[in-house]
This record gives sequence, C-alpha cells and structure tokens, in this order.
Amino acid sequence: MTYLVVILIVFFCYKKYSRYLYAYEENSLSMLGGRRTFCYVVFVILTLLLILRNDYFGTDTQNYHYLFDTIEIHYNSSFLDINLSSEWGFYSLVYFLKTNGFSFRFLLIVSAVSYMACVSYLIYRYSENIIFSYFIFFTYNFWVFNTTMRQCFALTFVILAVVCAINKKLLANIAFIILAIMFHSTAIVCIPIYFVINMKLNKKSIVLFILIMITISVMASSIFHSMQQLTGKDYTETVTTGYVRMFIIVLLLIVGLILRKKLTIADEYWMKLFFVALCLQPIAQFNPALFRVNHYFYFFTILLAPNIIHKLNFSKQIIASFLIVYGLYNFTLGSYKAGIRVYPYVYEWENYFEENPNFKPSDFQF
Repeated sequence: MTYLVVILIVFFCYKKYSRYLYAYEENSLSMLGGRRTFCYVVFVILTLLLILRNDYFGTDTQNYHYLFDTIEIHYNSSFLDINLSSEWGFYSLVYFLKTNGFSFRFLLIVSAVSYMACVSYLIYRYSENIIFSYFIFFTYNFWVFNTTMRQCFALTFVILAVVCAINKKLLANIAFIILAIMFHSTAIVCIPIYFVINMKLNKKSIVLFILIMITISVMASSIFHSMQQLTGKDYTETVTTGYVRMFIIVLLLIVGLILRKKLTIADEYWMKLFFVALCLQPIAQFNPALFRVNHYFYFFTILLAPNIIHKLNFSKQIIASFLIVYGLYNFTLGSYKAGIRVYPYVYEWENYFEENPNFKPSDFQF
C-alpha cells in the first residue's frame, strides 16, 4: 500500500511538472522552478521512507541498531584506539551521537537526508529525464542501498567528490575521498576519480581503459587477495553472476560511443565512470559483497541511462523497455533472491514478522 501511495503522488506530480523534467540546459530559468519542485517532492517522500523504515527492512539496519546500542562496549575513548575496524570515521560518528544523547533514529535521519540530498541534486542538475532517473535509482536498489549504512555514507561522500572533481576543486575532492574511505574502506577504489573526471574521453583514454580492464582481468585473483589485506575485509571466493549488470554497463558504453558527437560534457563524465565500473567488474565477480566495489561507479546509471536514451533515434523503445523491465524484476524477484527485503515496506512502529510471516527473528544474526 505504501508503494502504491508513493506511485500515485509521484504520478500526480509528474503530470503537473512533466514539461519541466527533461534536459536541464533546455529549461528556462522559470521552468527550472518546476523541475526543482518535482525533485524536492520525490526527495521528501523517499527520505521519509528511509527514516521511518523498520530495522528489518532492507539489509543490515538491525545490526547497525545493535551496534549503536552497544558502541560504548567496543569503542575505546582514545581517538586513535578504536577496537572495531579501520572504518573509524563511521564508528566515531556513532559514538559521538550515542554519548551525546541522540537516538539511533537520528543517525538514520543524518544518513537518509545527506544521501538523498546528494542524489536529488545530481538528478536535478544533470538528468535529461528526471522521472526515468528516479525510476532507476529506486528499482535498481540504489535507494535501499541506504540500509547498508557505512557504505552508503561512503557513496554520499563519493558523490560529493565527483561534484568537486567536475568543478575542479582538487582539495575538496581529496577531502571527500578520505572521508569516504574512513566510512568504508572499499572506497579506496575511488582515489582516481579526480583524474578520471578530468581526462578527455578520446581514443587514447578508451584504449587506456581497455588495457586496464585486461590487466585487472588477468591479475584479478591477486588483486582480490591484496584488496582483502589492504581493506581488512575477509571475503571468501564465491561463484557469482552479475552478468546483467555487466551487460548494462557494456550496452550503455557502446551506445554512448556510437552517439559520441551528441554527448554533453556531463555525459562524458558518466561514461568515464562507467569505464571504471567495467574495469572493476572482474574483481566484483569473486564475491557478491564485492559488487559494492564498483557500486561507486555503476551508481551513475541513474544519469547515463536516461541521458543516452534521451538522445537515441534508434532502438530507443527497445533499450528503454529492457531497462524498465529489468528494474521491475530487480526490485521484486531479484531483490527477494538476493535477500534484500524491500517488499512489502514496513514502518518502524509495525511488527516486521507479522507483516512478513516467511521470516522469523532467528533468521537474523547480530
């Protein structure tokens, strides 16, 4: 029912503001107001759903709640001695909030508002089809990604680092990358973002990306084990798929290269980040958890896909239909198979196990 209400509200706003929701550059100053209003409405709705969610909705929130309640047991008062992991930025934030009387729900508010604000700014400023951007963001599980709180904080900082790189603010970019690593060590793969954003997308850079991808593919096993030692993560090698994600990355890159002359400067930013996602895919194949390694780059599907489809004169309906159908599958059956609990939506004050009789408390470990 909650999702149905959300769809109806978004549909009503879409009907009212539809003429404002395409190419940013084509909107006049007065039309940008309607574009901004639509993004604000969706921002408020999706942010509230993240804040009011039940602990068992999505993934990991129940574990973060337990950590929040017990942080003083694990966290040594010395700033340099945190007995948890290398990601002391997140644990320091949790410790600060807990010891200063804030509730766990306040941590959810900080996480949800900061993440959704950055996402909505990107969509408002760079999307050529806002409704499609939000559809991908929601159904490709970038929205529910907020429940993986540490890495979502890291992704928020990475988004800010990308914006700083676009505006050629090197020091700010470095600061946000460092913050991202402090919240989730896998964000170390984002260190080259400033260089990637500001390099030219030409034949030489494309060849460079291809050579890097081949090198990483050949050395994937060694890189995988080195990353475990560097980040302190202990991932076991597991057979994974990820072929649809790989197909989407390759498809959008190929179509983008075909439309090379129609791409805006912003489109080239997302293309280059997608090349990085493609380079990291061989490592991500080692373990389902490592899909999150290239999540920092694959995330920009929310911009690249709508923008490319907006420019297509051929096969537009076929590609758009494929992306829509995959999104609907991914949000429903795909999420269920992956253990991502997105349906039905359950509020904080509801009993999750009454709403979802297929689950029981013993299914969740702390």
